[in-house]
Amino acid sequence: NECKKAYPDCYIRLAAFDSVKQVQVMSFLVQKPGQTAAASSSTSYWAMAGTTGEKDMKVWTPIDNQKFETFSYLPPLSDGDIAKQVDFIIRNGLSPCLEFASKETSTVSNDSTVRFTGSAAGYYDNRYWT
Repeated sequence: NECKKAYPDCYIRLAAFDSVKQVQVMSFLVQKPGQTAAASSSTSYWAMAGTTGEKDMKVWTPIDNQKFETFSYLPPLSDGDIAKQVDFIIRNGLSPCLEFASKETSTVSNDSTVRFTGSAAGYYDNRYWT
């Protein structure tokens, strides 16, 4: 709730990171810009986000094809629902983290992608290590 108050105009995403395998295994939006705190806390929706692994990653053309690799199709979650997701993440031995992005930097572009040399394990694409 503090994050929502501090960053009302940002996308906020809850993600679970497997520090042993060094992969993000699940993530979903908990706030979209302009979403009021009252609207997100009054909803009674509950949806359990299933975990996925690196074997479930997909590739698509980036040209005129913006997609979120979050569970952005889920309805807004209340603070209690988000707490249940955090508990689920911890119970599965994963590390919960919150990620923030303003609307203009919430999608991947060449300006927001840091690529490393071939000796690096991955790259940072504005939100998480891949």
